[in-house]
Amino acid sequence: MSFDCYGKLVPAIATSWEANEDSTVWTFHLRDDVDWCDVNGEVKSHLTSKDFLVGLEWVLNALKNEAFNTSMPSETVVGAAEYYDLTKDKGDAAADMTYEDMLAAGVGVEAPDDYTLVFTCKDPCPYFDTVAAYNSFYPASEDLIKELGIDGFRACRLLHHVATNGPYLIEAVYPAEHQELIPTPTHYAANDCTRFEHHTITMIPDLSMGLQLYENGEVDNIDLTESNLTTITSDPNNKHNKFLCEKRPTKFSFQMHLNFQRKDENGNLDENWNKAVANRAFRQCFYKGIDFTNYYARTNKINPLKCENDYYTMKGLCYNTQGVEYTTLVAKEMGFDSEKYDGETMIRLRANGGDISALKKQAMEELSAIGVTFPVKATYFIIASSTSALDNATILKQCFSDSFGDDFIKLDIQTYVSSLTQEVRTPQLQSFVINGWSADFGDPVNFLGQETLHDDNAFYSHYYSNIARVAEAPADYQKDLMDAFEQYTDLVNAANAIVNDTDARYEAFAKAEAYLLAERAGQPHLLRHRMVSDPRQRVQQDQRHVRRLQLQGCQLGDFRGSLYHRPVRAVCQGFRRCYSGLSRRKSHSISVST
Repeated sequence: MSFDCYGKLVPAIATSWEANEDSTVWTFHLRDDVDWCDVNGEVKSHLTSKDFLVGLEWVLNALKNEAFNTSMPSETVVGAAEYYDLTKDKGDAAADMTYEDMLAAGVGVEAPDDYTLVFTCKDPCPYFDTVAAYNSFYPASEDLIKELGIDGFRACRLLHHVATNGPYLIEAVYPAEHQELIPTPTHYAANDCTRFEHHTITMIPDLSMGLQLYENGEVDNIDLTESNLTTITSDPNNKHNKFLCEKRPTKFSFQMHLNFQRKDENGNLDENWNKAVANRAFRQCFYKGIDFTNYYARTNKINPLKCENDYYTMKGLCYNTQGVEYTTLVAKEMGFDSEKYDGETMIRLRANGGDISALKKQAMEELSAIGVTFPVKATYFIIASSTSALDNATILKQCFSDSFGDDFIKLDIQTYVSSLTQEVRTPQLQSFVINGWSADFGDPVNFLGQETLHDDNAFYSHYYSNIARVAEAPADYQKDLMDAFEQYTDLVNAANAIVNDTDARYEAFAKAEAYLLAERAGQPHLLRHRMVSDPRQRVQQDQRHVRRLQLQGCQLGDFRGSLYHRPVRAVCQGFRRCYSGLSRRKSHSISVST
């Protein structure tokens, strides 16, 4: 399967699929017209369900795969984790193990015929169809593995011994210069989609070169630097203005993760910050008071508020049986489902016009009573070598000042040398971290489960907010905070227990997410909503696995013939989607910053 541009699951090699009543057994029905071909487009073999068994065995074999991307099947499929441990114990002997050994070991996958694949999950998993679209479930060509051997297959790249069933072939690679793609002549969906006859990806070492390449006609769309964009938009007569338009947000949700157990550089608890952030009114000021408009403009200069994120999850994560997108359920719970983008005011600031004077007064009175001094210092770390990071942080600091007043909360910008994890998060030096990610699968638990208590796999609870550490020995001033997280955890667990009613499951998760936001224990921050050209062309793209073009606020060009791509590699072609659209170009060229 794959995902359309709205995040909805759509058929690819699997034409249909279904689950049993408790979502523990999933059956996928495959196309019968898919072939593996080589770099010349010549058919080498026919793809069947066995290739998915071969691919899964490769992923779960500790010697062959070297532990890459094993977590998704290990956490969901019966016997997968145990088979990985078995191959690890076998040492070099694991090289001779095959999918038949995997089946004999009891891994929950079978191929009853050439075009049917059945998975058995360890626990009820109503979202397993989105898990199965992940690259650790891709098929692999057994013939290619035998031809190249383990080391050769693991190392194969681009033009060197490739087996693919994707829509494009890489015709030529010029390292550090460009790549040329042509349609796969035997692609199974060739008659169902529009493809370019020739597609060139030009590598440029410096974005400042992009505009010149575009003006010379060497590329059809480009990334723009901030200075390029300023020059173009400041002049209404600039010939490039008509080619600027917005791109759909990338499938990332960024949050401002508050740290509930901050320590200073000597390893001592920062009681001033920890007391402040444990206060509900103080946290509410972050959600209801910060106007991020100028900060968002660093990502989308023309329409900054298109970057606004009001949810802990993300739009397009999943849809209920009525086709309703999940975050609209959260908006309803939060009471702003009728609010729409107006380009002027952030949605979550409209109820009070951004006026947090009453909350600020309440927080300062309650916190002063327990010894907190003002302004409260909010320590924020950026990498020392990045001038862009410093520019962003400087604007963020001004947002704090304008929204909170320097008498209440003051942003303190600090730097680290190379590793945010080792230098900042592990010693717990931050007051908050801005971090975003894209869902691994299409279910709210993928996000909301990261902030729960009593779960060793709740990554953010252990390594960002540190609320799991607070839970070990909460101070008196943290009791209300812990009660809120306990209630949130109960809501998430109750929602996750609903496995046979998708609509009820999503409604329950929406209540849990709304509670998290109401308590301001999770702070939505930003959507990566940048600019491209001509939005009439809706080129489908795999939002999670596609190689993204790194944009600086805007792209310029005729985007009606644009294409996003992934590297062509043998094990990564199984669920590859067809790219479609109303292209008027037979060939196309884009630039990628290297």
